Amino acid sequence: MDAKVRQFVELTGSSEQHARFFLESNNWDVQSSLNSFLENGGGGGEGTALEEKGEDIPPPQPQVTERLFGPVRGRRRGMMRPRTQTANSLPWSSNKRLAAMYKPPTEMNYSGPIEEAADHAAGRAHWLLINIQDDQEFKCHMLNRDIWKDPGVSSIIKDSFVFWQRDKADDQGGQFCAFYDINDFPHVSIVHPKSRKIIKSWTPREAVLFNAGCFAKSLELFLEKQAESGTDPSARPAKRRKVESSAKPLERQETEKAMLDRAIRESLEDVSNVPDAKISSAASGRDPIPRDQTEVPERHESSKSRPGKSHIKVIPEPPAGPNTTQLQIRLPSSFDGKRIRRRFCKSATVK
Repeated sequence: MDAKVRQFVELTGSSEQHARFFLESNNWDVQSSLNSFLENGGGGGEGTALEEKGEDIPPPQPQVTERLFGPVRGRRRGMMRPRTQTANSLPWSSNKRLAAMYKPPTEMNYSGPIEEAADHAAGRAHWLLINIQDDQEFKCHMLNRDIWKDPGVSSIIKDSFVFWQRDKADDQGGQFCAFYDINDFPHVSIVHPKSRKIIKSWTPREAVLFNAGCFAKSLELFLEKQAESGTDPSARPAKRRKVESSAKPLERQETEKAMLDRAIRESLEDVSNVPDAKISSAASGRDPIPRDQTEVPERHESSKSRPGKSHIKVIPEPPAGPNTTQLQIRLPSSFDGKRIRRRFCKSATVK
């Protein structure tokens, strides 16, 4: 410490008392003390005046580090979470006139869960009209103000629909949004009360949803279309597609089997009309046809239960070449269902 005081005195030419004052004020840092000394006029200011008056210069206050408040534990996330507005926390809740203007249609809203609402609609042969709201979207409040309070719209709803309105923050509304994957609000749709399928829906971007006259006309067109098609909201839709799909394989199998039997019969009739031909190895340039292939029908000549088959003759096979093809034929049950392979010309036709 004394070495720093002597160094400060040598560099500034001030007294030891001034040196100690500036060094203690700057935590005994010589460079900072010199800067502070020069900024205060080289010691000719307040320090000199105090020395002339004979007053002691007070020592600098020690550095103190304190924490003003402790960390908040267990409440930070809850404090940052946005609060959901309720009917009493809306901007117009304090104004009775505005509160009445944006009031939800509680008089025609079904109070029970959606399962009970669907059963109630099916019992009355009505459709289920769904409205999922979001208090953060002003368009949702526009529906309460302009659409649901309109006499024409409310009359159509009371005559042909069961109205079910919920907020997305509500348990029932949240379950509906999760089940049907609803992300745009307000959500307005018509649900079949039996199948629970969404038949028609409107998006928030459609202008017809926020015009009472257009929306009433849209509901009327929906009811007329369903009436023309004979759709009954109280009846469960028949699963026609599954019945048709299950019947097609059976019809296809029967058709293919009948076509195959007819082709075999026609093939045997054509073969029976061909005159007997002598097969010559010299003329054909190949070995004679094996006996087991040429005499397949003759094996059944002795069978009296199968008349009319002994006169069937098999035509000779053409020689192998690029203009021939080989087919495998299964004989009918009257010939024990044996399979034979024969070559035919590609230009040959089947009658």
